[in-house]
Amino acid sequence: MRAVIGEMKRIEPLQPDPPGFQDGDILLTMDGTSYALEGPGRFQDSHVGKFKMEANVGTPLAAWAQRVEQTLAPCWK
Repeated sequence: MRAVIGEMKRIEPLQPDPPGFQDGDILLTMDGTSYALEGPGRFQDSHVGKFKMEANVGTPLAAWAQRVEQTLAPCWK
């Protein structure tokens, strides 16, 4: 359990994307499953803060959430 949950540290982070500064096409998914992850965080220089990430299917966040669900499924039986 700790290993699969700890993998959240390897989720590719979202990059800020201010309006008017897009470098290419935007992929927008209008259906699917919405995933959210929020909690305490730490910058590389050890300053702490909070983060919130929301994404749809086909994203690194979705892939991690699906791995957690599959790995922990035996715990819910």
